[in-house]
Amino acid sequence: MPTTSRSRIVLATAAGLASLTATAYTLPQATGAAVDDGKNLRKLKHYVEQDAPRP
Repeated sequence: MPTTSRSRIVLATAAGLASLTATAYTLPQATGAAVDDGKNLRKLKHYVEQDAPRP
């Protein structure tokens, strides 16, 4: 029954991805975060660059 186990893996993977996608969309709404218009990404990049070790 290799076909059955393979289809189970595919279904489980699809369900996992759907769950992650749903979480990614609902989490910002639940926390009241505004839609990211690039400002948050720029801030995050700034903090990451500050923390990065200098060569």
